Amino acid sequence: MNTDRQAQLTHAELKMLLGHQRTLFRRLSTLATRQRSLIVQDDARRLMELLAERQTLVDGLTGLSRRLAPYRENWTAMFASMEEGERREVSGLLEEANTALGTILRDDGRDCEALAAKRDEISQRLSERISVCAASGAYATSGKSAAHVGYLADTEG
Repeated sequence: MNTDRQAQLTHAELKMLLGHQRTLFRRLSTLATRQRSLIVQDDARRLMELLAERQTLVDGLTGLSRRLAPYRENWTAMFASMEEGERREVSGLLEEANTALGTILRDDGRDCEALAAKRDEISQRLSERISVCAASGAYATSGKSAAHVGYLADTEG
């Protein structure tokens, strides 16, 4: 009976940890959606704030992963010791976490591509601006030289 009670507590803790993981993934998914809109809006300040908030969630998921490690090590025995209803519940939680993670990673990849495209666009505009400034500077310098040559020609003649 004691081992049954321990198994029930262990199963309850596992479900609690997986439920917490689901909550963190849902919050992360919500932030990922907001992240996309901030990228489109070019709102760097709010994007940085959001990324800090996402990092807090990722840190929470990392801590949960450590707490789930003992369950992963004995997964086959743990899963086999569960009742059918518990197995379905745990399987659902794991499936939802895996789906959320896959979606977040896919969307983050798209967001990285969008950010890289914006970076390249800004870099291109800066390069063009620098070229225009350099050309303006060159014209200004050559204009002064030409004026000097004209001045010297007038004084010698």
